[in-house]
This record gives sequence, C-alpha cells and structure tokens, in this order.
Amino acid sequence: MRDKAKSEHVPSSPAEPTDAISKIVDFGREVLAPQPRTAQTPRTNLAHWGEGCRLYAVASDLPGALSNIARFGKEVERSHALQKRLAYARSWYAYRDEEGHWRFGPSKFVGYDGMTAEGYIDTAEDRDGRRTEAQLQQWFTAVDPESELGTQLSSALYGFLASYGKAPSTKMRINVPNDVHEKHFGATASDPHDILVTTLIAAAKTLPPSHLEKLRANLFGR
Repeated sequence: MRDKAKSEHVPSSPAEPTDAISKIVDFGREVLAPQPRTAQTPRTNLAHWGEGCRLYAVASDLPGALSNIARFGKEVERSHALQKRLAYARSWYAYRDEEGHWRFGPSKFVGYDGMTAEGYIDTAEDRDGRRTEAQLQQWFTAVDPESELGTQLSSALYGFLASYGKAPSTKMRINVPNDVHEKHFGATASDPHDILVTTLIAAAKTLPPSHLEKLRANLFGR
C-alpha cells in the first residue's frame, strides 16, 4: 500500500510566470487596499517632524480627505505665508461643494488630517509627497487636462490662485474623487501591471541603501 501511494503521487509542475505575477498582483491588492477603521484600533499612520512637533495622521478615508480640502480653503484665506507657496504645488485635489464651486487643496496638505497653515509651512522641507500621493490615489484619479472636465478644473484652479496673485505650476495635475471621474469618463478597469508596479515601489522603499543600489544596478544594467 505504501508503494502504491508513492507511485500515485505526481509532483506538481513549476508555476507559470503568469501565475507568479497573478500572486504578486493579488498580494498587492491586499496591501494597497484601504483598511477598515474601528474604534478599538489605534491610528498608526502618524507622521511628525522634529522633537516636540505635533503628530499628523495620514488621511485614512475619502471623507477625511475632502474635509482636509475644505480646511485648506479656510487656512489659505488667513495665512499670507501659505498664499506665497501656492504656486509651488503640483498635485492638486478637488471636489465640488454643495453650491457647485470647485474646492482645491495640495497633496501635502490634503494627505494629512488636522494640517494647518503653520504646520504646512513649518514642515515643508520634511513632508514626503510620495507618501501622500500613494494614500490619496486610493480615492482620487487624475483628470486629463485636455478633457472638458480638465479644462473646467484648470479654469477654476487658475481663478482660485489668481485671487491671491498666484498662478499654478506649469506641471500641475488635478485629481478628483473616483466617483466623479467615473461619472465623466466611465469606469476604467484597474491594470494589474499598475498594481504590480505600485507594489514593487512600496517594497523598494523598505530596502536598505545597499540593496536598493543592487536593485537599481539590475534594472538599469549597471
């Protein structure tokens, strides 16, 4: 019986490359998916700069991000220092309020809950836009500037900044909530390769410098 059992055992064949990619993509979906918040779960997505500085929590859901955009509008009204920095922002996030007006906020402000004008100025050199972009892109999508919606948004952003004597960066991009983007452009299926690339970038950021250099050498053939 033991010999028969051995003879019936067929070793599994190696997984195809596409299977490996699928597994990585599935893993990436799990890692990148927004996690539900509960009252018992402490917030761990905190960022702070310098000893004794206030802690800022990275935005954890769409309502929080929209609230941050609304707060930016109020903060910029009262802060001359914040007004001076408006032209430097490249990635803007927008939503339409109940009165039909577009409201805007830059990534490094919208991406942190409780951010203030003072906090934005004081931590300008230390905040990582890549972190806020990765977080916000769960709920927002960039708008094609050549589209009708893109033209409308650009005009509104120019008007907003002009009220403070500023103009947007020539490299600006404007993002809107996913449901707004879908309403104007239709639903777009997520590209597994995009998820794969995002997962690899997130993994690369955890590497020590020596291993990151090895990765660069292999990618660019150095």
